Amino acid sequence: MIGITKRMGKTGFIIRKTDQNDDRLKWLEITPKGQQVLKSISGIVQSFHDLQLSPKRLSGMVTPSL
Repeated sequence: MIGITKRMGKTGFIIRKTDQNDDRLKWLEITPKGQQVLKSISGIVQSFHDLQLSPKRLSGMVTPSL
């Protein structure tokens, strides 16, 4: 996760901030640039989720027996 958040920070999608009370903690804040990207891909992500959770796809899945 650290590598991903560092790259997202370098590209301007998020801002990484160190916690004032604990240097080990980092707070992530999405930037306006990051919000634009999220808006532009939200339809694609929703379509993917709909496809993955479609009744036809789920009916072929094997569920573990308890």
